[in-house]
Amino acid sequence: KLLLDKVIVEDLSPLAAQAIKEFEGWQGEATTESTAQTLYQLTLQHLLEKALGGLLGEDLHRFLGRSEGALAKLNSFTSRFTPTLLKMIAEDDNTLLVELPSPRTWAELLQASFEHIVSQLSKRFGANPKLWQWKKLHFITFEHPFGTANRAMRPLFNRGPYPIGGDVETPAQMAFPALGNAQGGFEVTGWAVSYRQIVDLSDLENSWMCPATGQSGSPFSKHYDDLIKLWLNNELHPMLFEKQRIVEFSEGKLLLLPTEPTQAQLSKKVGV
Repeated sequence: KLLLDKVIVEDLSPLAAQAIKEFEGWQGEATTESTAQTLYQLTLQHLLEKALGGLLGEDLHRFLGRSEGALAKLNSFTSRFTPTLLKMIAEDDNTLLVELPSPRTWAELLQASFEHIVSQLSKRFGANPKLWQWKKLHFITFEHPFGTANRAMRPLFNRGPYPIGGDVETPAQMAFPALGNAQGGFEVTGWAVSYRQIVDLSDLENSWMCPATGQSGSPFSKHYDDLIKLWLNNELHPMLFEKQRIVEFSEGKLLLLPTEPTQAQLSKKVGV
């Protein structure tokens, strides 16, 4: 909405004027098929870079959420400045822009950023804005520690990449490093929904769940990744509580039997 309010469509290039029409009727849904989401998110990232890059220099990425630690790829600054940026644009607060050589207004910066993004997208995906879907830039890979440590083991332990909707601002959190990666994409490497569950306390058999990948930790099991499709589509799997249904749908039985105790164990048990 800010883009539509601030930018003078008549001043846009023909392709940018065509692309801005993708926002008509858009309700902010970050679906995989959305081209408006692509235009919004890339314009936002370019705005952040232009407005803050000159002030922060090498600290820009860290301020926008990129972590330098080994345990996490994003820090707690992720997306924190976005509401402030949007508020400044809405109120025509040019505090950040006085340090820029040009442009000096948000309207000018928005237009320049949008034109830049349109140019970049047309070079990558062609001159038809309908082809600039979010799924071509935003994806997730389920990585196993062994799959990240050894390239040859990635196909065995990792799953993906998969196109995915959402971003760091949606209820379905799909956080990526600000400004994207070296390939111009926005891989979900920060955080995502790891587990979904709905419990009906009035009828436990009407409860549903879905972990991100599967129930097994073994890549050789069919249950290692058999729930990924459900998870990607925001679907759920029934939870079973009643023994009869558990038996009905069970694939097998794991029977754990005690071994014969050793003499040492017997001695310890009787206190000898």
